[in-house]
Amino acid sequence: MIRRYRWKGNFTPTQLDGQVPPGVAVTIKGTNNVETDLELLPNPISAAAAEDLDFYLSTLGWAFLEADPTTPMAPIEVRFPPEYNNNKGDYLVHYIAAGGSSNFAFAIPSDFKTLTKICMVAIPNNTSAGGDMDLSSDYGKVGEQYNAHSESNAGVPFSGTAGELIEVDLSSVFSSLEAGDSCGLFLNQNGITGGMNYLYVLLQYTNN
Repeated sequence: MIRRYRWKGNFTPTQLDGQVPPGVAVTIKGTNNVETDLELLPNPISAAAAEDLDFYLSTLGWAFLEADPTTPMAPIEVRFPPEYNNNKGDYLVHYIAAGGSSNFAFAIPSDFKTLTKICMVAIPNNTSAGGDMDLSSDYGKVGEQYNAHSESNAGVPFSGTAGELIEVDLSSVFSSLEAGDSCGLFLNQNGITGGMNYLYVLLQYTNN
């Protein structure tokens, strides 16, 4: 995807620091469409630049810079804490006893484009191998039915060591996430020995 970045005033390549993502091919084009290679831009360079804006150079007249990404942008991480009801050491947690179940809710950010990871971070009280849990979900946007998307997965494999932070993969019941979705999750620990301490839902995504 081509991005155009705005600039006004005298121009030197080092002034693009902090404006163009690392690992991109960048070209400057003036009004006569003459191209000047800017491959020697220093790295790393951040991605804090606006898209699809005219790029003005006082020395060349109206012009724009084109950046064609060759590497993906770094994923964004968001954490959604549950309603806490207990503690594990110094952690506030949502505790579910052995064989118990609970519901969770969270929302997908407005700049969400592509899912990288969605999981629940937890601390098991007991070591468990070969266990399983059941997951189900309802999700949709404002103006849609609450269960516009409804998915379930019984017998999700689980293993964990007592006291160690683990990730429980939730992607199997959130396969069609979109920006703005409100999400409900039901988690049943019917195949796990010992209680579980849940810290938060971790959502990792890209916005390009």
